[in-house]
Amino acid sequence: MIPDTEHRDINIRVQLASFLGTHLAGIGRAGVAKIFGAMNLAPPVKEDHYEEIDRKLLLPCIKKFQHESMQAAIYEAVDENDGDPTALTVSGDGTWQRRGFKSIHGVAAVLSCNTTPKVLDVQRLSKKCLICTGALSVKNKDLDLYDVIIHNHDCESNYDGSSGGMESQGIQDIFKRSFPKYQVQYTRYIGDGDSSVMWNLTQHPPYPGIEIEKIEDINHWSKKMLYRLEKLAQELKDTMLDPEKKRKGIGGVNRLTKGTKYDQQKHSLPKYVMEAIKPVFEDLASKETLQHVLNGSSQNANESFHSFLWSMAPKNRYCSGTIIDS
Repeated sequence: MIPDTEHRDINIRVQLASFLGTHLAGIGRAGVAKIFGAMNLAPPVKEDHYEEIDRKLLLPCIKKFQHESMQAAIYEAVDENDGDPTALTVSGDGTWQRRGFKSIHGVAAVLSCNTTPKVLDVQRLSKKCLICTGALSVKNKDLDLYDVIIHNHDCESNYDGSSGGMESQGIQDIFKRSFPKYQVQYTRYIGDGDSSVMWNLTQHPPYPGIEIEKIEDINHWSKKMLYRLEKLAQELKDTMLDPEKKRKGIGGVNRLTKGTKYDQQKHSLPKYVMEAIKPVFEDLASKETLQHVLNGSSQNANESFHSFLWSMAPKNRYCSGTIIDS
């Protein structure tokens, strides 16, 4: 027995473990209730107490450890940084709880670019709050109760724009608080082709007098070559490029072929095909373009973090902003 209570120590441990387990397994309280039932154990705490303990006990502890972990990652990035230790190179990306641009929740994250990248800061953006939505059911019946609920909870809603703009806003928020929070500035940003992020950072500079340098993600940049060639092949498919052999376009056998297995044999392209695709290569292989991918950086670490995040809060189940935060 636990002193001054009627609770047994094993029961308390099981209940606390169930809270953490629901997050790690991504199954929620309902999933734990089923597991406890199958094991002939007492059910977890009721739904209302579960949410309350989640917000008031578990979430503050998790946030404390999150802050300590990210602060340690900042120190590590500063130690490994060449030149100005407070001017860091970071990679940033956004992810959504639902596919497409109709998601209620989105997350933007910034990671270090060390040998072992680590999360430096995260911003969750939500267009909806479960408590605010639930309180609407009593608004017409009991306005006083509605006011009490609204004014005595931590609202999850912190964004009212489009879902597609969550990444841009989240990255902007993270950059703005980097100096007050960690005394560092993110002066080089590795990102994908989302132009809205850099446009936002340029139009609303987080650091007065300091221009942020954009570095292209090498994976997204390499796709540009593929997209440009695919577009060119589509545009020229009905154009007669080889009058002697009466061949149209640049696609097909012994030309630009997609979806076939590479046979490791010597290959050559007809001159008219090379002439057609030459402008694409000259553009994407120019010194000005290659300046953006000199260090071969990528967002692979960000994608790995996204995968881990949504394994904790599965996309096939609805979850609140609190669950995502924890």
